[in-house]
Amino acid sequence: MKKNWKAIGVGVGIVGFVAAMNALTPKQGDSMTAMSHGPAGPSPIALAPPQAVPAEHQAGVTAFQSVCAECHGQWGQGTDHGPPLVHDYYKPSHHADYAFHQALRRGVRAHHWRFGNMPPQPKVTMQQANDIVGFVRWWQRENGIL
Repeated sequence: MKKNWKAIGVGVGIVGFVAAMNALTPKQGDSMTAMSHGPAGPSPIALAPPQAVPAEHQAGVTAFQSVCAECHGQWGQGTDHGPPLVHDYYKPSHHADYAFHQALRRGVRAHHWRFGNMPPQPKVTMQQANDIVGFVRWWQRENGIL
């Protein structure tokens, strides 16, 4: 029987990746700080509310404040439950829009912050996710995050 070495190599690579991810996934009782691999994450920042939010971002503000504000702050400034999203760390070149969509859909394992895992937000529709990301990107630009 002829072996398909390319397929075997891909399979071995996938098994190795899954094993590495499982090793990094927090288990019951693990310390989130001990599991993080990098800085503790950005701390809450002082951030004044905008003077006005453009009409095209009103739905995003509403969705953000109802879904995200409890942890990320009313205006994305962060709290003791979640990092600020108006921060260089979350600029588009470091966390693309896709990362925000995935975070909403799947949640995020704690890896760059001390706040614990972010749970998925299954009630957020694709339109709401687009609105939230649009608002966050607008608000980042307003605050000099490019």
